[in-house]
Amino acid sequence: MDDEKYIFTTEELIAWKNEIQGVKKLEREEREIATKLNGSLPKIENKKFDSHNLTLATNRNLSTSNILKFGDPSGINSGMQKKIVKGEYKIDAKLDLHGYSRNEAYGILMDFLNNSYQRKFRMLLIITGRGLNSPDPLCTIKESFFGWIQTWKIKGNFLYVNYAHNKHGGEGAFYILLKKQSS
Repeated sequence: MDDEKYIFTTEELIAWKNEIQGVKKLEREEREIATKLNGSLPKIENKKFDSHNLTLATNRNLSTSNILKFGDPSGINSGMQKKIVKGEYKIDAKLDLHGYSRNEAYGILMDFLNNSYQRKFRMLLIITGRGLNSPDPLCTIKESFFGWIQTWKIKGNFLYVNYAHNKHGGEGAFYILLKKQSS
């Protein structure tokens, strides 16, 4: 296991730097004590790193209210969340961004969000695709999507944003639940 080499994504490196921030190097005596104790401590099982869950956990811990939190169900009740997770919540509008360039997709997405908001839609399905056919997997519509919706001028109207159920595209699609608007 120690011989394995790991290649970290930028997201993983940022998370690691945030995690070790404030950690100080042990003095010589502290290292000797730690070395002696090491044999009596239980072994910690290595688990596969899941950047998606790390992103969700990191987003849940953000205290700034103007930052949209991906996958955070705190804005909805548990019954609504269960329906959404099962893919049973009624979709009011759907947008498929397959085949568009990133620049085109951004403009279309913003128009779609504005139009949906004006029409008082609640549940939106945005299909980005998984980016499997993209020449640069880091520059796909899917990878850009969450950053784009952070720029929407009325993003305070989002209640919930997460990947769609498999029957609606799974990790190649997103649900956006907008706040209910008064008539």
